[in-house]
Amino acid sequence: MKEHPILFSGEMVQAIQEGRKTQTRRVIKPQPNTLWDAAKFIGEDGFRFYCHIDPHIFVDWKCPYGQSGDGLWVREAWRPIDEDRPVNRLMAGDTIYYRADYVGEALGGKWRPSIHMPRWASRINLEIVNIRVERVQEIHPMDCIAEGATDWDNLLSLDTHILRFHNLWDKINLKRGYGWEVNPWVWIIEFKAL
Repeated sequence: MKEHPILFSGEMVQAIQEGRKTQTRRVIKPQPNTLWDAAKFIGEDGFRFYCHIDPHIFVDWKCPYGQSGDGLWVREAWRPIDEDRPVNRLMAGDTIYYRADYVGEALGGKWRPSIHMPRWASRINLEIVNIRVERVQEIHPMDCIAEGATDWDNLLSLDTHILRFHNLWDKINLKRGYGWEVNPWVWIIEFKAL
């Protein structure tokens, strides 16, 4: 089993810890252009995209997050108790604060970005159970719940679940040029906590 790092916001870390998040959608980069309109699984969590003009023309993509059975270790915003120590002087066993534990609270100090979290500081380990691809707007309302964007509520319409995911998606991806309206191709990574 290989391990791969994956970034999550504080809100999504909380959803994982509460057992509300078992899926994540990540933009496929580079994006298949408009000629590629269908994808088929080809093994080891790779996918073949077919050209709608000529189905004999195709391109293969492999998920950069791994394949089924691989591990993911979560990178999140963090900081050591001793903020003045340089990162290269920190080591396993040092006490770490995680920003997700303090969402909505004022805790002084400077948070370190999730991208700079070393493996030893990660507290959440996941196992990939399935990978698939689709366009982001093809999400099913039950997948919105698995994404941690909304809770199951019989009183909510299916459109409300999708709207909540739509808003979450744009909050994270709009600035990067992959907003809901662009309808990008995405990796759907289903996972379980270890």
